[in-house]
Amino acid sequence: MPHVVPGSVLCVLLPLDEPAGELSLGEGSLLERAVGLLRAAVPGCTVITAPLGPDLAYLVDSAGAELVLVHDPTFPFVSVEQVRSVQAAADASDTAAVLVTAVTDTLKQVAPDDRVLATVDRASFQALIGPLVVTPPVLSATLAAVRVDPSPEGRLAALVEALGRLVGVSRVILDEPGAAGCRVSSADDLRYAEALLASKASATVASAG
Repeated sequence: MPHVVPGSVLCVLLPLDEPAGELSLGEGSLLERAVGLLRAAVPGCTVITAPLGPDLAYLVDSAGAELVLVHDPTFPFVSVEQVRSVQAAADASDTAAVLVTAVTDTLKQVAPDDRVLATVDRASFQALIGPLVVTPPVLSATLAAVRVDPSPEGRLAALVEALGRLVGVSRVILDEPGAAGCRVSSADDLRYAEALLASKASATVASAG
């Protein structure tokens, strides 16, 4: 993967579905926060909002960018440093790269009739956070070859899975994701995220004092 200058990066934000599209956190909506994050992490980048699919493949092909960064705005606490670490991993591995974390919840195998069959070893699972960083030709070829899950939870995961089969995906693993692993897609999620913001603000005031 070529080392790129900031202006040659196309940042794609996945559209927000209801109710996430109506949620605001702190001083801006989830989408506004995501735009600010990407412009801070990749100065001079082009930011668009588009769903995964053939139309995006056309936009990517016509943009003339050397690198594409795909991010889900429902993860509002991903940091500038984490975005740059994924870029670095993609550059170093000559393939795609994505931000993930270990699964900490207990996983259960469930039968079609909702009977719990077994506890699954979570060590072999990872939770996808994003962003995903990939070259335009690889992304376009993947979008042409795979039908992406349209659900908010599944669309980026399906793309990463397809990329893994085609070219491989390097994973930047957050052992302690902290707030970065917080997904905001409902009013309940928003209340938890607001509590995180308040906690961060209190910690900043305490350290300054």
